[in-house]
Amino acid sequence: MKFRNNDEFTLAGKLAVGFAMLAGVGLLGSVIAFAPPSEIEKAREVHDLNKAEKERANQEAMAREYSRRLNGG
Repeated sequence: MKFRNNDEFTLAGKLAVGFAMLAGVGLLGSVIAFAPPSEIEKAREVHDLNKAEKERANQEAMAREYSRRLNGG
């Protein structure tokens, strides 16, 4: 790596720049990892809950129907 006037970075300078770049990438990764859930993720969770609730209601209805048939209703 060189400056605009063709001076070379020292090894310490190269290490400092590399460390700064690595720290920046790490900071960006932690910001992404700990970001609040997006609207799409929230909507997906609500959709999954609604789907599970409908499935449970359907299973309960089927169980009542089978019970009614078995009991001669």
